[in-house]
Amino acid sequence: MASKSGDPLTSSSSTKTAMETKSIQERRLNGLAPVAAPRAHYYQQRQPRKVLESTSSNSSHPDHHDHQPEQATVREHQPFDASNDAKALFKAMEGLGTNENKIIDLLSKRSIGQRLEIRVAYKTLYGKDIIKAFRGELKIIFSGHLEDVIEALFKPPEVYDAELIHHAITGLSTDEDALIDIVCSRSNADLEGILKTYKQLYQKELVADIQGHVHSSVAFKKLLIALLTGTRDDDTQVNTSQAKWDARAMYDAGPKHWAKDSTFAPIFADRSYAHLKLVFTEFEEMADTDIEKVLGKDLHGDVGHLLESLAKFAKHKDTYFAELLHKSMKGHLGTNHKALIRTVVSRCEKDMVPIKERFQEQYHKSLGSALEAETSGHYRNILLALTGCHDELRKHDPAHIA
Repeated sequence: MASKSGDPLTSSSSTKTAMETKSIQERRLNGLAPVAAPRAHYYQQRQPRKVLESTSSNSSHPDHHDHQPEQATVREHQPFDASNDAKALFKAMEGLGTNENKIIDLLSKRSIGQRLEIRVAYKTLYGKDIIKAFRGELKIIFSGHLEDVIEALFKPPEVYDAELIHHAITGLSTDEDALIDIVCSRSNADLEGILKTYKQLYQKELVADIQGHVHSSVAFKKLLIALLTGTRDDDTQVNTSQAKWDARAMYDAGPKHWAKDSTFAPIFADRSYAHLKLVFTEFEEMADTDIEKVLGKDLHGDVGHLLESLAKFAKHKDTYFAELLHKSMKGHLGTNHKALIRTVVSRCEKDMVPIKERFQEQYHKSLGSALEAETSGHYRNILLALTGCHDELRKHDPAHIA
């Protein structure tokens, strides 16, 4: 599409083109420019927002408060004694009546590290794995979704994610939603742990399994692998000049080239989330529309869904997860329990507090009320406990175990 006359950023003069080409070559040598010379413009031109600083600190980086305790609804319990907790769980399962509320309360008030210690202590004290004990003593209620939640609570995050990915790619159909969620929302360290754990669990390389088993487009698989194996920068300092350069390259090429042209992969896979957030902001200024709308209009299918999820996560992590929770309980086919459990378990020890707040703001109802309406029984109770919603609803009141 022809550019607007007089726009200094889109001059078609040979001098300008030569200068741009030289600039790109120089930036490549410095490890900055990821893409080829700008193509013909895809959108009607709009003067981009002026960025004054060459570098800036972005405190809203998606992982900025992943590990701040006040953002979590499940935290380490102090004082903590794994043997005492194992004994309390044994007692709750024994006798004439099982005290399910005590079990739920204890598990939802211990971190993953503490639950793993409890599992070891239980085996030492009683010679039986605690999950098998749950199945034996709670066989009436320990099934289906409740079983899925409790089993997930006793798995290290990298094991849980590796198993989810394995199920997603080896089923009758590929669970693209699970793959996209995990790959787009995990940190470098998380993804490295997943790759290593996957190989240990299945004696296969995850990348090879994606290439061989994922029933999706070639472009989707290439981009998914790039995100999975990329070396994303974790720095919250953003080079605004580079962000403008990346946004301009995306703008000039148009979304249909983003997946086909491998030179765009470094933008999506290696740039920090803080950097991506600014890239998408710059792009939206140029295109005069949200990037999600652009992707929905011009890049359909699995690749569009993947890039849309990445954009949403980079722009506002809490909104991304609030939307996942909402969609998992409001799908056309009913509640998507896999997505619901995956989101609750993976975020309850990181940032469920701001996610709940965003859920309330966006959907004008509490997460607790949504869970109460869409789930039932002890499955509902444990989700309410993990998300810290039981206190808000004042309907789930398990006995406390100190």
